[in-house]
Amino acid sequence: MGIPSTTKFVLIKLADNANDQGFCWPSVRSIAEQCELGQRTVQGAIQWGEKHGIIRKIERPGKTTYYEITPADYAPPQITAKDDLTPADYCTRPPQITTAPPQITATHIDEPSKEPPLEPPLPPKMPPLLFENNPTPEAPHGKPEKPKRGTSNIPETFKPDFTGLKLCSELGIDDIDAITGEFVDYWKGCGKQKADWQATFRNHARRIAGYRAERAARSNGNRQGPTDVVGAVLRLRAKREGNKIPGL
Repeated sequence: MGIPSTTKFVLIKLADNANDQGFCWPSVRSIAEQCELGQRTVQGAIQWGEKHGIIRKIERPGKTTYYEITPADYAPPQITAKDDLTPADYCTRPPQITTAPPQITATHIDEPSKEPPLEPPLPPKMPPLLFENNPTPEAPHGKPEKPKRGTSNIPETFKPDFTGLKLCSELGIDDIDAITGEFVDYWKGCGKQKADWQATFRNHARRIAGYRAERAARSNGNRQGPTDVVGAVLRLRAKREGNKIPGL
């Protein structure tokens, strides 16, 4: 039994949104709109994938639902030959050739000429390849080509990894898609290079949480400094987790 066609559409959509670790978090409504399917059909396809080990659903009450794509865990049923017969048992044999082969008659064979054979012409010399013995086509001298100044190296399909998602959850950031889009647009506009974009995103998430905590404090009439902002973030995290922080 193969994968149903509607489940294939949903799997393609989830795989298109997934990051390098296989995690994605699209809503059922967006999947249904892009696959042109009903929301109940999308939910049934996701349940089918969970049952057969292709999808792992991570639900978080009141927050975004994560999906992990695990195609390696899917094991389709093996198809065996009917009644354990070999192809020779149920295939028809090809017709036998009964006609006699043609008789070979003796023919005159010209003796080879005693003149020395002509040497074949030498092939023309090819010009040396421009990138021969170089590690990459972009580097004629064996050095990687530097990106152009003013162009950012952030991937177009950047998605935060599991560590970034966990940090956003701890900081109380629910609009992950929105801040991810703002993050990519900002650095593409700046045109700067970064060695670790995941670490840069985590710093961005911490700044967003600090700004929001400071804005919430200002709306209550209290103007806070940088130290108070950190305390507000810790109090907000403790409130969500139901813990009490001494001294805050």
